[in-house]
Amino acid sequence: MSEWNEAALSNAIDQLPPEVRDVLARHHFDRERWLSQGRPLHAGEEAKLPIDDIEPPRPEDLARLPEPGTPRHAELTALGEAALRAGQCALVVLAGGMATRMGSVVKALVDALDGKSFLDLRLAEQAHLGKKYGAVPPLWLMTSPSTEQGIDGALAGKKKADELATFPQSVSLRWTPRGEIVRDDEGHVSIYGTGHGDLPEALQKSGLLDRFVERGGRYVQVCNIDNVGAGLDPLLIGLHIDGQSAISCEV
Repeated sequence: MSEWNEAALSNAIDQLPPEVRDVLARHHFDRERWLSQGRPLHAGEEAKLPIDDIEPPRPEDLARLPEPGTPRHAELTALGEAALRAGQCALVVLAGGMATRMGSVVKALVDALDGKSFLDLRLAEQAHLGKKYGAVPPLWLMTSPSTEQGIDGALAGKKKADELATFPQSVSLRWTPRGEIVRDDEGHVSIYGTGHGDLPEALQKSGLLDRFVERGGRYVQVCNIDNVGAGLDPLLIGLHIDGQSAISCEV
């Protein structure tokens, strides 16, 4: 096992090709966090979750949707529709990753229906909600180095300030089990998207969330690009508002 040398590892970042360092900078690469993650690997320690215990939801944590046609259903739907009319809702779509699950193509651009990609359906949903409620809900897509070029190309001429925007997820460099930088046979480093768990931090850094709140925004829904069943449903929005929870999760 090679000797752990943080100064040398940090310096190795500065010696990467300019185009690689540019990707790292645009995608929030955190050098100090990266080094801290390498220390236990180099020492042979097992990775540990940052929490001690994981428990299943309790019965009182679960809320069931009311049946259509009931007063409760109408009440919650009206509550959600009022939030949509007031421009208080935004949709974040997770469209990053490394584009490897569908034959190394950008999932957002794959046809979900004949002639309609997942991205097309999201744009159509946004337009429908804007027409129905008189306020276009912001649509923000979190992209990665593997997906941003394709998605930005598909949105060429369509982006509109914060109403339709993309923002980058974080990236990092891969470690070997011994805490060294992964390189291929030609010496190139391996960059990867750190996962959708970094969404809150990436969204905050984008500035989109701050400006949304300044305009009166209050609720942000998050879903995957290929989950066509998830969207800004007024019933679910109303249920979340009524529950006064910080986070609601649809299952």
